Amino acid sequence: MKVYSHISQVAAIRSPVIAIGMFDGLHLGHHSIIERVKKAAVACNGESFLFSFSAHPRNVLFPQETDLKLLTDPIEKNALLSRAGVQHLLLFPFDLEFSKMEPEHYVKKILVDGLHAHTLVVGFDHRFGAGRKGDVELLKFLGKKYGFEVDEISALEIGSNKISSSLIRKAILNGEIEKANAFLGRKYSFRGKVLQGKKLGKEIGFPTANLRVADRLKLIPKTGVYAVSVEFNNLTFKGMMNIGTNPTISSDNNLKIEVNLFNFEQNIYEMELEVFVHNRLRDEVKFSTVGDLVLQLKMDKQNALSLL
Repeated sequence: MKVYSHISQVAAIRSPVIAIGMFDGLHLGHHSIIERVKKAAVACNGESFLFSFSAHPRNVLFPQETDLKLLTDPIEKNALLSRAGVQHLLLFPFDLEFSKMEPEHYVKKILVDGLHAHTLVVGFDHRFGAGRKGDVELLKFLGKKYGFEVDEISALEIGSNKISSSLIRKAILNGEIEKANAFLGRKYSFRGKVLQGKKLGKEIGFPTANLRVADRLKLIPKTGVYAVSVEFNNLTFKGMMNIGTNPTISSDNNLKIEVNLFNFEQNIYEMELEVFVHNRLRDEVKFSTVGDLVLQLKMDKQNALSLL
């Protein structure tokens, strides 16, 4: 997959079939769009092209808001898109000036003159241009005017749910990780570096890797205990993770992400791990004694192993 950071870097592409969007999370709905793009590209002897953004539009337009977190950081998204078989990815530098472009001017300057679009693949609710005034009907009208095709696709549904990045974010924040994974079509994951901790877990027989998440905008699941698998150095290990303050053995009230890897004794300080979140086991609880905590951790390990 060829990746571009500016439209000027895009060389001549044969009959580009383009999908436009943030593609945060690269969920099953996104995959249905990508498959349509790939099939359309084959049909017209063209090439598949995704037009995405280097920053989420909301973070640019509303910098005072700090609540929007992302399902995939740039490294994760590029890797997922590459595995999906996309030929070209443009991470357009979304800024305030770009956000003020009128819909037709954006289509003419960027999609027609800049990328020479053969076909645009868009969802039924696609919006574009200043104030999000452009819609699919306008896009079809402009397609006839400027000579490109528009392929409109409906939302992908599971049960009564229309899959979207916002729906998946809500599920993760609510601790519904199994629901989020079903919509993603994979296990939700994040990357983090192992830091030196207070080694309190080791003292009670459950040593943990204390993680600092790689990207500050990455969405972290709701506090609680989770069954996880962890990858590093091309190896995979089973484990469990606590997200919370560890109220039974810690009093600093700082949020921590700690992973206990089963049957593991290596020194992994300063290494980067990728944590795949499988199931939520329980809420974080403050126990009356450390002994009660240890008993619960033993049960958590058995539950995690049965799920993993």
